[in-house]
Amino acid sequence: MKKLLIITAFICLLCPASTFAETAESKSSPPTIQKIAPESYYYNYNIQEIQKDPDGDGPMEAETFYRYNYVTIQGKPSKLKVLNAIAEAESSTATVAIEGVATDRTTAQDKLAQISAMTYAQIDTHVDSTFSALSTAQKSSLKKLYKAVLALIKNMDFE
Repeated sequence: MKKLLIITAFICLLCPASTFAETAESKSSPPTIQKIAPESYYYNYNIQEIQKDPDGDGPMEAETFYRYNYVTIQGKPSKLKVLNAIAEAESSTATVAIEGVATDRTTAQDKLAQISAMTYAQIDTHVDSTFSALSTAQKSSLKKLYKAVLALIKNMDFE
């Protein structure tokens, strides 16, 4: 544990401008402010007591663990530094979520582009060949869905 704290402290000293929100778990309740190096601290928050079986092998007595988030504070901790570090960490988390949505949107646009390049006759052929294991009724429903999507793409100029 001491090596981990020292390594983390060096990383934070080399990159003092970045704040990372991390999640940790321990068997003992963490202090709210924890000194990890000279002029470097962890601010531990959202501390939750949880019960779990540490071995995961069945009906043993559950142990108490503590799950929490923490951010690194450079210099003497103050309310402003703590609030800024948490806000920056939450912003980083939101950025990752937004990037995930952007990736999903790009994937969806690629799929829509594939459909928009088809004609109604090509949709019929595509569904018949790609989904040959489906019943006739299922293929018919799928063709209608593809054609509805194609009509929406064309009506909304998403091509």
